[in-house]
Amino acid sequence: MRGWCLLLGMMLTASALAEPVVVVMNRWGSQQVISRVVADIVNASGHPAELLELSTREQQGALLRGAAHIQIEFWQTDPTVNADAFLKNPQIKVVGQHQAYGREEWWYPDYVKARCPGLPDWQALNQCKAMFADANGSHGLFWTAFNQLHDQEVINALKLDFHVQKVENGPALTELLAAAAEAQRPIVAYNWSPNWTQIDIPGEFVAFPAYTPECHQDPAWGPNKTHLYDCGNPVRTPILKVVSVKLADISVCASELVDAISLTEPMMARASWLIERQHYSISEAAKVWRQIFATEVQAWIPASCQ
Repeated sequence: MRGWCLLLGMMLTASALAEPVVVVMNRWGSQQVISRVVADIVNASGHPAELLELSTREQQGALLRGAAHIQIEFWQTDPTVNADAFLKNPQIKVVGQHQAYGREEWWYPDYVKARCPGLPDWQALNQCKAMFADANGSHGLFWTAFNQLHDQEVINALKLDFHVQKVENGPALTELLAAAAEAQRPIVAYNWSPNWTQIDIPGEFVAFPAYTPECHQDPAWGPNKTHLYDCGNPVRTPILKVVSVKLADISVCASELVDAISLTEPMMARASWLIERQHYSISEAAKVWRQIFATEVQAWIPASCQ
């Protein structure tokens, strides 16, 4: 008994002295929930893990320095960061991509299409602008909480008779979309996929001229020969798993776990829904999400975590 107690004490001391696995947590629902799930599994293995809240810009420096070790849901669509250069840096490692792909674009609920049958073609927006009009009825409104996707440049380049109307933050945009759907009020707004709307408010994205890099670099490309940004956003962007090169030395469990995780679109949408629509705390949402997807989660957990 005395020897067992000594061994247990040594194990607990070793765990306390181990460098924690630091999991990046961003500010949207699916990433928060699944990051918490990753940290919970690593902690349950006996190795300490903690969450570090960072913006998409801040996370890059932290991962490169080894101050953070895991980003489970890396989107490449944020133009405020140079994703290409970051992903080529030898201090980080891309360990794969999820089954789900990301998209960010102008979006409207399905019920809008019956009133504007030209949708999803972008040219229908001007024809139907009255249903999206502002208080004066002179311009359509495009609702967003963010600045990063060149929406005003798209409006200018494609000569859309719309104004960008901002709300305070992501939760305010969620409430706006939910209220519009409840009242069956026409709305066109920024949205992304996978997201909670796929569960609560079926809809579709506006079909702009197809994105190519030249659209953002060469004014002669596209329907407007004097403007950039006369196109939409990428339709199908890989969502990656990115880790610090230090991770494998810190925790075999965490390294093998991230390698095994593969998120589907319904899994990510449900995680977002638990936060945005059910208003669970992150820790509560992580527990519920693990129960819903218990079979998949169990299959991810390697022997090194058990």
